Amino acid sequence: MKSSVEKGLAPVEDVKYQLKRWCILDPKATDLDELPESVSYACSLSDCTTLGYGSSCNHLSAKGNASYAFNMYYQVNNQHIWDCDFSGLAIVTDDNPSEAGCQFPGFCSFFLAASQL
Repeated sequence: MKSSVEKGLAPVEDVKYQLKRWCILDPKATDLDELPESVSYACSLSDCTTLGYGSSCNHLSAKGNASYAFNMYYQVNNQHIWDCDFSGLAIVTDDNPSEAGCQFPGFCSFFLAASQL
């Protein structure tokens, strides 16, 4: 019989993990004219397939979609602060923005080369 308790991911040896930070749409942003272009840009250079129809994050609001896209771009680019701007529409947070059924991922920075193991 399986346990109903989720254990989550276990740390892996020889992997450097990034800080627990996410890039999200700034809740105080009011001028959203550039939002569609910013989301398109973020998704063109990262993986937003989870936002597609029938996927685990397809239930997010438009603001949730933007946050997910911004975060994917930010994570793929190793959490550089300059990769979370999007014309002033985004901010970095240490509050996990994940929602029920939709995990906003974080990534490990790098793997040690096989020669270093």
